[in-house]
Amino acid sequence: KGTEAKAYPNPSLAAMDLASGKIDYVITDKKTKRLLPFAGSPNVELDKAFEQMMLVKEYYNKTGGRMIRHFWVSFPKQFCYTFVDCYYIGWRISEYYASYYQIIFGVHEDTENIHIHFAMNTVSFLNGKKYAEGYEDYFYLQDYVKHVIDKYNEKNIY
Repeated sequence: KGTEAKAYPNPSLAAMDLASGKIDYVITDKKTKRLLPFAGSPNVELDKAFEQMMLVKEYYNKTGGRMIRHFWVSFPKQFCYTFVDCYYIGWRISEYYASYYQIIFGVHEDTENIHIHFAMNTVSFLNGKKYAEGYEDYFYLQDYVKHVIDKYNEKNIY
């Protein structure tokens, strides 16, 4: 009694609400509630990201379970990256998954370090397979991120 709680008659509605919130968080400025100026996607329209990701899930009848994979990349202050730098790096990192999964990213500065958030559909638009998380993929992604940053730093001397 006395608390406001949201009740969902269908567990998938709760998951949809959470997925929509994650997508909004990644690409929306918290203060202005507008699309971040440095947000992007190689395969989704940002203003329709949630709807487009849900269409893939519905097409393959995979609307349950984990709906969105959220991760971020943060940079030490000594890197001195600008928003444009981070946008380019975010675009390159999103390409790691973009040939199989819908993915969006947004550059944030709401902490001491500039960082990039990513949200990825867990259902492949190519074949409907669910993303199989695991340490192996995590380490491959880490190596890819390091490679992208190293290549970027080679081209742009700080």
